[in-house]
Amino acid sequence: LEPGRTDAALLLADVLHELEEAAEARKALQAALAKFPTNVRLRIGLARDQVLQDEVDQAVLALEAIAKDQPRLADAHAWHAFALRRLGELKDAGTAVQKALELDPQHLIALETLGFLLTKDKQYEGALDAYGKALKLAPERVEPYVGIAFVQLLQDKLENAGEMLDLALKIDKEHIDLNLKCGIYQYLIGKYRTAKKHLKVVLDEDELHVPALRYTGYILLSEGKAK
Repeated sequence: LEPGRTDAALLLADVLHELEEAAEARKALQAALAKFPTNVRLRIGLARDQVLQDEVDQAVLALEAIAKDQPRLADAHAWHAFALRRLGELKDAGTAVQKALELDPQHLIALETLGFLLTKDKQYEGALDAYGKALKLAPERVEPYVGIAFVQLLQDKLENAGEMLDLALKIDKEHIDLNLKCGIYQYLIGKYRTAKKHLKVVLDEDELHVPALRYTGYILLSEGKAK
């Protein structure tokens, strides 16, 4: 498959996801792969699509196979790490992300995944460094801003976190994880009405979202005490 045609298939899938046409995105990728089943970029694209559609187990298996076939391909290791992270296999995700960054120190998804893993491990300075590098590479993406802001919340640097979240909201007000972190931030500074608005965005998308439900509960308790 020519690079231009590969890019077109992957771009079409991304656009369809933005339009919330997940089924059509899957069809586009499957149609391209039916013609060119060995194309690595399309195989990674399909695995990414599986992660987006919460078929993470399948994505991990697919990406593991691709990484074994293409051990020098940073993209394969990076997306494998991302999928493992989504599956909760954080130790294996760390191994995969290190392989990706050894091959490409500026791989965006690898840097964002590293930031997440270091945050979970309470290595906050390392997390900020990883997210900071990701932000320089892609200032148009919400994820690095949210990652930095969450670390700052954990460090009780509320003013800094608020500034980061405001920047992210200028990019995408509907981003689910961003709204969750905004809800947490607004709760922490005592702006419960605004916090509930952000958490409602999350719960409208997933009514069983545990962190959003937890913080909504905290807000209701705080409001009850205030009365």
